[in-house]
Amino acid sequence: MRYLIFALMLFSAGCDFFSTDQTGDSMKSKIHTGGKSPMEIALSRSDVMLDESITIRIEGLTPAEQATLTAEARDDAGIIWQSVIQLPAPGASSLELAGVDPEGLFTRMVPLGSKKDGLTPLFEKTTLTPISYTIRCVSGGAMSQVRLKRHFIDEKLIVRRPVNEGALVGSLFYPRAGGPHPIILFLSGSGGKFNEPRAALLASKGFAVFSVAYFGVDPLPKELSEIPLEFFDRALVFLKSQSMINMTRMGIFGYSKGGELALLLASRHPGIKAVAAYSPSAYVWQGLARGRTIKSSWTSDGKPLAFVPMEIGAGTMIKLMLGRKVAFRRVYEDGLDGNKATADLARIPVENIRASVLITAGGADAVWPADIFAAKIEDTIKRHGGRVSIIQARSAGHLTTQAFLPPAQSMGNMLFGGDTKTTADLLAQAWSDTVSLFKKNL
Repeated sequence: MRYLIFALMLFSAGCDFFSTDQTGDSMKSKIHTGGKSPMEIALSRSDVMLDESITIRIEGLTPAEQATLTAEARDDAGIIWQSVIQLPAPGASSLELAGVDPEGLFTRMVPLGSKKDGLTPLFEKTTLTPISYTIRCVSGGAMSQVRLKRHFIDEKLIVRRPVNEGALVGSLFYPRAGGPHPIILFLSGSGGKFNEPRAALLASKGFAVFSVAYFGVDPLPKELSEIPLEFFDRALVFLKSQSMINMTRMGIFGYSKGGELALLLASRHPGIKAVAAYSPSAYVWQGLARGRTIKSSWTSDGKPLAFVPMEIGAGTMIKLMLGRKVAFRRVYEDGLDGNKATADLARIPVENIRASVLITAGGADAVWPADIFAAKIEDTIKRHGGRVSIIQARSAGHLTTQAFLPPAQSMGNMLFGGDTKTTADLLAQAWSDTVSLFKKNL
């Protein structure tokens, strides 16, 4: 699958006078318009980690008038995003908002200048550069703005170490102080390569986190097809040689295709103590590669694992050829319905997992039937006396984007599905529960 990033336009807002006063972590700005009393907006902190709460205090409001709160930021593709939130008349001259995502200020953002198809695309974030926001409040004839930075890593506290040792490629993050630290293996989805922002943010909670690629970057396979599970063994050899890591306290975190892989590895390695799998599959599926030959996604000892083939109907094929957006869920559902005997062989033996397992699933997932997979996984683990919990909602989509950022409803020609508010709320809960899972079990 190939992903498309939309080209967008820059938003600007003028003002007559702007002054900034910053003391410590708080930030204030004032904008005077005409003879009106100045409005003032202040942040409790102007530099925070992505998952930390802030307080926004607005003073000088007209009590009987609505206020409009906006936030703007640029993603790593250079796209400008904006949220616009109408605040009710406060009934007083001041108003205070608090939280990680006050009033949905950060998760309701949409690209400026994009086509009005009603779908939120992917907020591109692949680097550790902090996201810089301009937050504005307008009420009556007055406007005020502040700037906020949300970080994925505090380099004073967390070490980032690039790893490029033969076929082992990724980034290792760990706290500078203390140790040896519990280790979490972090696995990305079908986009390939490896993810640094989420791994760094997770490391800030006191873990060592190894975000490792299993395809999509040299010298690894270019496509997700017949990937040797032995890459995990190479990762273990490397991690065992690191003095800052405690290998007896190991967890694994994967999303989408990486969630399928995380469950598969946990079923084979009893040393894994905790598993977080976001929108995973309960089965091994065919690989995602060009060509007519269908192959498994994974191999072990040089042999392909049993897999379920996808069933791509004519309608889906036509949409792909025309470049239209596609919900691939039906492809996977038809694959299961048409290959029941094969599916039994390709089922991931989650009953073998000795770890505590956390799963997320959206009933409106348009990528694949994560809700059906989650029910299968939960039932199997519970019947065999294992530990599993599920975070799910009927109207949530493909739960793979970073919590506290706009949840994607589409990525290129692939539909993710779901209601953005429900998906955002579920991802926020999942992040908190994921941190708790690893803290409790590692």
